[in-house]
Amino acid sequence: METSAKEITCLDESPVAQQAARQEFLNRYYRAVVLIPAFVATVIGVKFFGENSSVTVYLILASLIFGLSALGYHLFLIITLRCPVCGWRYGRGSKCSSCGLPRHRPSSAVQDIVDWKL
Repeated sequence: METSAKEITCLDESPVAQQAARQEFLNRYYRAVVLIPAFVATVIGVKFFGENSSVTVYLILASLIFGLSALGYHLFLIITLRCPVCGWRYGRGSKCSSCGLPRHRPSSAVQDIVDWKL
């Protein structure tokens, strides 16, 4: 059953929720996704094969290619994630810059405070 644009109250309820979750993960952990494989490849290469070994160089190059591809995928997600309500790019923020659709549904505690102040 597909939800219409009027029923969507947050990005988590939309058909692009999985893509938005991947984008949010990379927004939060892109440094670790890029740096940890490079560090591990460097340590393994130097420890087991020596500093001047061609295997060490290939390990480091492979980890750098992996890091660049992860950053490229992150950029791809930023560019291609569209807001299901207005159709514009959603971006990296917590809500759509065009229509204000939130990324997540407010938690019940926050909603209780908002309702109480109204």
